[in-house]
Amino acid sequence: MLAWWVFLILTVLSLPAFLLSTGNADMQRVYPFYKPFSSVPSFILYELCYFPFFIAIEFIFRGYLLFGLAGIKENETQPDSFKVYRYAILISMLSYTAWHLGKPVPELFGTLIWGLAAGASVYAVRSIWPVVMSHWLLNIISDSILSNLF
Repeated sequence: MLAWWVFLILTVLSLPAFLLSTGNADMQRVYPFYKPFSSVPSFILYELCYFPFFIAIEFIFRGYLLFGLAGIKENETQPDSFKVYRYAILISMLSYTAWHLGKPVPELFGTLIWGLAAGASVYAVRSIWPVVMSHWLLNIISDSILSNLF
């Protein structure tokens, strides 16, 4: 039940920023990656084929990296002043943001907030799925506006 609330809250809180970014010329130039949609079914097929990308991205940054770093506990080799697992969400967000270098400015700055919110959400529910679904749905909404198909 918590996962559904996380999905809903993350999506609703992120939606204004995603909608606002669709007015940016750089975002319009870059997205969607495939532009000549001839019909609604071709758009739906594109977004369904794009879904594994969101699974991969969220798994890498919020699954593997976040949970991997969070799983590192105190041991003999770490100095007392720095414990990696305490900074897992921050390190995950910074890595995710670095991966977006070169993307349009609204997207790049959005990754700072999204990365922290997504990391905290995934850590709280111990699952990437609410964030995968939110990220994908927000992308579908953005792509639908940017493609001028609807």
